[in-house]
Amino acid sequence: MTIAPTAVYLVGAGPGDPELITQKAHRIIQLADVILYDYLVHPNLIMANDHAEKICVGKKKGRHSVTQTAINQRLVADARAGKCVVRLKGGDPMIFGRCAEEIDWLTAHQVPFEIIPGISSAIAAPTYAGIPVTHRDTAHSLAFVTATRAHDTPAPEWPSADTLVIMMGLYQLDYIVDTLTPLRGKDTPIAIIESGTTANQRVVTGTLQTIQAIQGTHKVQPPALVVVGDTIRHRMDWRHRLPLHNRRFVVTRAAHQQSKLANALHTLGAETLQLPLNTITTHPDALTSITPSAFSHLLFTSQNGVCGFFESIRHTHGDIRQWAHTRIGVVGTQTQNALQDYGITPDHIATHPSAEGFTAFLDTISPHDRVLVPSSSESDRVLETTHSDRVTYVTVYTNTVPSIPPMALEWIHPADTFIVMNAASVHRLHAVYPAFSAHTIMSIGPQTTRALCGYGAQDIHESTYPSIESIIEKILENL
Repeated sequence: MTIAPTAVYLVGAGPGDPELITQKAHRIIQLADVILYDYLVHPNLIMANDHAEKICVGKKKGRHSVTQTAINQRLVADARAGKCVVRLKGGDPMIFGRCAEEIDWLTAHQVPFEIIPGISSAIAAPTYAGIPVTHRDTAHSLAFVTATRAHDTPAPEWPSADTLVIMMGLYQLDYIVDTLTPLRGKDTPIAIIESGTTANQRVVTGTLQTIQAIQGTHKVQPPALVVVGDTIRHRMDWRHRLPLHNRRFVVTRAAHQQSKLANALHTLGAETLQLPLNTITTHPDALTSITPSAFSHLLFTSQNGVCGFFESIRHTHGDIRQWAHTRIGVVGTQTQNALQDYGITPDHIATHPSAEGFTAFLDTISPHDRVLVPSSSESDRVLETTHSDRVTYVTVYTNTVPSIPPMALEWIHPADTFIVMNAASVHRLHAVYPAFSAHTIMSIGPQTTRALCGYGAQDIHESTYPSIESIIEKILENL
């Protein structure tokens, strides 16, 4: 039985850190045929779906890419066309997100919808800044306030809550100070939090008397929110204990290989842009014309080669026992780990993923042995050129370049560090983002480093071993 999804989902994307999204929201994003997203939605969330039409409909002060009326009309039109539509909003859609207007429109046009809450920046940004918005001793009440109302009209009055979290308040800072000082006193603590929960987060604190001068010096930029109340005195900046809390990395691995490296960086406090530069498509029939008895050895040079080989066996209803006579070599620890996931321990491990490592493998076997190398469509097939009588390559997977949404490339800042795990990714990266050579770059090994140098990159740090663990160690060494 096929269960049709609801037509429109109004989804909260969370406050900025892409890991602060609910499991349900992540699942629905992957189902979508159309995603209408706001400016502040992190690119990783958009790219979690590789097939949907993706349209930025965000609004910035003084600049609206799409009017609210046009958004409403698009929601209805796509839903009536039978598409699953996600309206992806920063934070929580029901907190100053104009969600009620979209709900009214969908209801009036009899379009079914669901609302998926998100973590609001009103709570998450102070938390990441180490500011408790409530406190047993000093803050028993909390109010969320927008500094402006429709048509940029200043808020006419302030709630009497112990803590005020004022959203979209940076441009109204003078008004906030002028109107709150008579009510709360000039010594009342105030904090401004820029880009909360991200690696770009900045926090400045002061009092109602001093904050304007402090802002004049530090020039905090939007998106920012303002917190007012005695609870700020209890601030503890916990994020500084994370060694990479203010670092951003662009990870260029294929989508299905991103998680281990990205998770290691996130655990250390970093923010990542997961920029998949290739999509892996296996060739199910790759082994159809291959006779197992013709080969004495298998040599796997990549994780994808391992997965493609076993996928082809599965698809052709083959039997792994047909290869029981072969001895198996792998190049690199990541390839070794992939093979061991299938319950197989290799007979030989070449630690360096290079021509020298391949040749070293051949030196360990008889000149009469024949070797099958499951590889990619992009493989340089160096062994087949130099040892054609001994080595045969079979293409078990194809690399294709996915569509990269412009907003992903716009996320990249000059100070961001790129992590490149193979030479092929270097060439793809140059095609989509030629300016990468001016960045600091972490390289997995010598072949990748040579490719990077070919495009003029200079600030390159090469891992000691071709592994994720070694990449992380090299990053920490260069803090």
